[in-house]
Amino acid sequence: MRRDGRHSRDGRLALAVRTGPRALAFGAFLARACRIGTCVVGACLALGCDLARERVVLEVAQRLDASSFDGVAAPRHGPVAQIGDEAREVVVAPEEVLVSESLGVVPVDGTARVEVTLPESARALPDSAFLLTTQELPFAAALPDDVRAQVARQTFSKRRDEGWRLRREAADPSRAVLEVEHPDAAVQMNLRLTALLPAPESLESRSFSVPEDGRLVLAWGLATAHTSADPLTIEFVAKLQCGGAAERELVREEVSLARTGEAGASGWHEFSTDLDGPAESCRLRLANRTKDGGPPRGAVWAVPQILAPRASEDQRNLVLISLDTLRADHVSGYGYRRPTTPEIDARLLQRGTTFTDVISTFPQTDISHLSMMSGLYPAAQPTRGRISSGDRLELLAERLQTAGFETAAYTEDALISGAFGFWFGFDTFTERTFAHADRGRPTFEDGVRFLASHRNRRFFLFLHTYKTHDPYVASAPYDALWSEPQQWNEGGPAPLVPPQHRPLVDRYDRTIREADALVATLLDALENLGLAERTLVVLLSDHGESFGEHGMTGHGFTPHMEQLIVPLVLRGPGIPPGLRIRTPSSLVDVTPTLLDLLGLAPLEQSQGLSLKPALEGVALAPDRPLFFSWLRKDAEGVRHGRWKFHRTRAGHELFDLETDPQEWKPERAPEPPARETEILGKHAAESEERREGLSGGADGAHAIDEKTEKSLKALGYL
Repeated sequence: MRRDGRHSRDGRLALAVRTGPRALAFGAFLARACRIGTCVVGACLALGCDLARERVVLEVAQRLDASSFDGVAAPRHGPVAQIGDEAREVVVAPEEVLVSESLGVVPVDGTARVEVTLPESARALPDSAFLLTTQELPFAAALPDDVRAQVARQTFSKRRDEGWRLRREAADPSRAVLEVEHPDAAVQMNLRLTALLPAPESLESRSFSVPEDGRLVLAWGLATAHTSADPLTIEFVAKLQCGGAAERELVREEVSLARTGEAGASGWHEFSTDLDGPAESCRLRLANRTKDGGPPRGAVWAVPQILAPRASEDQRNLVLISLDTLRADHVSGYGYRRPTTPEIDARLLQRGTTFTDVISTFPQTDISHLSMMSGLYPAAQPTRGRISSGDRLELLAERLQTAGFETAAYTEDALISGAFGFWFGFDTFTERTFAHADRGRPTFEDGVRFLASHRNRRFFLFLHTYKTHDPYVASAPYDALWSEPQQWNEGGPAPLVPPQHRPLVDRYDRTIREADALVATLLDALENLGLAERTLVVLLSDHGESFGEHGMTGHGFTPHMEQLIVPLVLRGPGIPPGLRIRTPSSLVDVTPTLLDLLGLAPLEQSQGLSLKPALEGVALAPDRPLFFSWLRKDAEGVRHGRWKFHRTRAGHELFDLETDPQEWKPERAPEPPARETEILGKHAAESEERREGLSGGADGAHAIDEKTEKSLKALGYL
């Protein structure tokens, strides 16, 4: 739900969808006419001088984050709260404290019992403030402590809303017995009990200034683990006071919730209003209280935003599209024999710049995406593929936030999950779970809606889909493509693939063709909304996929090029059309390049290099070391120029990619080559030093919910 002093966001969205380039050009004309005092009343009524105003590009001039409020601790990243599928940065996140964690509990007479000690902060809380998550192991035999702890870390928790109770001792409020019903005595249960502490009833910002033509955006909601059958109702109130003027009430609204996930959970509520600026010494007061006067639990305020017209002529946006598991050599514009990507070829490759030799840092989604977003190789990441709130690394989205971009991400959960820290830096982070055939389409629909509702903003939009990921399910009509076996005569589209794996390739290629059509819908929206000329579009992937070329299918477990080679295409203002750059590069170069293209300073931690000089005709170093690793103990490798070396505890291999691009003829000398050994040694030492400097320690932010667990299983990660 959204309330707006002028009109609703839905109204603006409908207008954006209805208007094409001609109408938008007319809107620009009206803007000029209104500014010089000749705005025709009839024209304003027909299309609206308000539309003309919408063509002014707004940026986020200020975010009133945790550091802007008195008495609120500000972590390095976040805090973030999730309501439904959408997470937002908030002023204060619901604080959840661990009450107890018990491993290997066996039910007796249908009930598992554990004595717990309640921390002082949780002793006065009602039972509805507690949350139980469980893990069930299908055997009752005792496990060694180290094995049991390892299972607890690797098995994902399931929330349990019913069938448990907390029996408290009247004589000692710190002591209680947790009872969990379970009819099967032949199981072990891991039990984790947490408590949701009350939210602050009132927050008051420090003094801030309001710019001319400023606009305030607020959002609020209930991000709660409410388990009681009694409804929970909280009133949200926002007031603004500037200088000596009277306090102005902006918001007063009740939000009710019966149980998490039921009809009462109506998502984020929004409000925006024009501000009478410029003004000094403004303070924003945010309050929330329960209907009965009790302490509010789960009440959150998203970080308030103050928008203002962008003064600089540079109004470029950034759209980053990640098609998970897309091999570069299965893109038709990269030379593939099937027309898998006609739209991407014609509208991105031909109109933009293509990097033809880019390798991943790790053939797995989370680790490679963190390299992409941080410029760090896996060995330098504080926790591979994870970001904790205390880690001192900076992400691409965070740097763009600082520069005034509004940041939004739409992803299909699993490894790109907010629980793993990927939501840091995004004003809104939406992760959905879809059936296989539906993957991709709703994500790009989300992206199109975002463009329509933010056409007058400066934004960074990140889209990530598993459409091209195993199990390669395409929807109609793409599921009928390339189904004739004779297409594999004379080698077929991928001659190195063994015959038994060719049906996998057919299915994989169909999903690529469907993903190509989805990308086209987003490019259409950019053009129809008049955004294409000021938006940098980047399309890439995180890693490739094997189809038996080296005896395995899938990804993650070998370091061969079919799992590492990825596309990277850029199109937009300042990007040369039709240029192809063949110098080897890496996913760690993505963030340095994008920041350089947008005129922003590089991330200090980055191990990658900006590729912008190549766009300007400057030759890149052809033999720069590019590092990678994979899912094997002590696995590491380096690519430099024509040479590619990798090693594990089991041995080492050196390939000459110029004479052996398929990597079928490894050089296996008794001792690893001194040059590659030295390169890897220096990289390991430098990365370890960097990792230690960036690590803020684990904060328990990596537990995931049942929905994400299902997605991980569907994608083959569990």
